Amino acid sequence: MERFITAAIVGTEQSGDTALTTGTRIDELSSQLSEGGKERQLLLTAAVWGAYQNAGHLAESAPELPAPAQPESQDWHPLQRPQILEMLLAHKETALLQEALGYMQERRCRVPYDLLPAFLETVTRGKELREQALPLLGERGRWLSQHNPKWNWVNELFTEAGAIPAEQIEATWQEGTLKQRVEALRQQRLLAPDTARQWLQQSWKKERADTRAPLLEILALKLSPEDEDFLEKALDDRSEQVRLVAIRLLAMLPGSAFMQRMRTHADTLLHYKNGKISIHRPEALDKSWVRDGLINKVENTSGINDACQRVLEHLPFAYWEERFSLAPDQLLTTIENKTWQDALFTALSRQAVRTRHMAWIYSLLAFWQEEKPGKGRRQLNVVAVQLISCLPQSQAESLFKKMFQQDFALSTLDLQVLPRPWSHDFGMFYLDWAREVAHSFPINTEAGKTRLDYLRSSLARAALALPPSCFQLALQDWDLPELPEKYEYSTYYEHQQTKNSINQFLEILHLRKMIVEEIG
Repeated sequence: MERFITAAIVGTEQSGDTALTTGTRIDELSSQLSEGGKERQLLLTAAVWGAYQNAGHLAESAPELPAPAQPESQDWHPLQRPQILEMLLAHKETALLQEALGYMQERRCRVPYDLLPAFLETVTRGKELREQALPLLGERGRWLSQHNPKWNWVNELFTEAGAIPAEQIEATWQEGTLKQRVEALRQQRLLAPDTARQWLQQSWKKERADTRAPLLEILALKLSPEDEDFLEKALDDRSEQVRLVAIRLLAMLPGSAFMQRMRTHADTLLHYKNGKISIHRPEALDKSWVRDGLINKVENTSGINDACQRVLEHLPFAYWEERFSLAPDQLLTTIENKTWQDALFTALSRQAVRTRHMAWIYSLLAFWQEEKPGKGRRQLNVVAVQLISCLPQSQAESLFKKMFQQDFALSTLDLQVLPRPWSHDFGMFYLDWAREVAHSFPINTEAGKTRLDYLRSSLARAALALPPSCFQLALQDWDLPELPEKYEYSTYYEHQQTKNSINQFLEILHLRKMIVEEIG
């Protein structure tokens, strides 16, 4: 229509014949208008074009219907009482949904069809739920996920779950996504370790910095001395993450040049005389310490102690046993300087946790219990909790009981390290302890305040960890003591905070009780 208006203003002689064409069958009629000149032809063509525009158009053909979902497996059936699942999808505590999904897997219950969109949305936001949720989607959920780009993770996880056919491994390595290439390299590493390393060496310079680290991690599978040269070169990589992976893998090769450098450093640092061990830190470091990841730059003299501790962390247990012939607790008692004693305890503990060396874990915990480090050595308690996390559940719970009973290291006692659910005995013990602390309000001693602070912080964890056999006792009225007639604002504040923590604890337990009754 704009062409017609322009031609009318400018004039038909100036606008040319193209102003009278529409690219439709109207042009055939317009060309037959011989009388009246171009002006009459323009006006009539514009009138017909207006009618043509208002006449509508043919509807587009409907797209083909997508192929239907595959039939559901007969082994899985829809959840019979979905109301609790619907409630949990809107709840902020994902641990409750995780517990419910665990029960659904045990009973082989899939998500009801009408909840699939909300379920996929929730799980898409909570990445930690995805692998657990995958088998609960059923065929209909997998089919539905293909129609929303946000839900692509479903197909990606299904693809990852299946092994790549042997004849496609190399093609996947060359052409796949990062996840697919990592999986292809992992499978090739298990089949032919040397070939996998050669693939990585050939593509190394072409890989982006953020892809080199996860690919290098694969060499941990079937790690051998043949990998050492490549890993040594990776110590010079621009990416810090790559260098850290290379250091960790080289430390796993006892005969590597890297481990020989650590032993040489240790021989210089550690001195044994008259039954006592002393640590002589160097006054300055050379660039080899930077390359081995022990310090960020040689000018950083304030970090020499930390660099020495990293050396000690890399040493295998065989080094200590061969050089000193002492158990860890005996080794630590030979060090008089508390700063270096703490540094060595931390170094040995991290190595013990990393390698799951149970004899050393028990020995280190024996030293820690005997030492009972106070507030000034809080880091030792934090490290000791990591040692406890390696123990069998019954032993870890037994040790936690002693710590509760002795009010020892409560400020660093992390119940998170205990497996869920707790045993019935430990659950009942915790409830008795918690009620005793709550009923001792108001509290005036420093030790009492520490216990009350720990009670408030631990209730949230306990609500998710108590076994169902403890629900009945836990849900009974807690009966917090009333405030005295005269009290300070801080006392009122602590009373309200304790009451709020208990109410939140009870709310979570009520939901867990419903989950067990409706699903479990």
